Amino acid sequence: ERMERMSHDKWLVLDLGRAAAPRALSLLGTASTVGGARVTLQRAASPRGPWRTVAHVRGLRGLRAPTRQPLPADLSPSRYFRLYMRREGHASF
Repeated sequence: ERMERMSHDKWLVLDLGRAAAPRALSLLGTASTVGGARVTLQRAASPRGPWRTVAHVRGLRGLRAPTRQPLPADLSPSRYFRLYMRREGHASF
């Protein structure tokens, strides 16, 4: 039951302070799944959305080196980004 409660979907919202177009996403952390967690990166002009998907990546593969994922070169600048980690066991980041 404890692991069930810890394995819910996870959201992390990032406020960059101003609109920017990041070139890459680096994730450092662990997930209790083989191959890392499935992560979706979304962007928005407001913390309330609407949210648009930027990329789907595999991340949180360990604490020794971050997983680096290049982002689309034509990414529109946005102030808010969020990471959505699907329910895949316990994740630490």
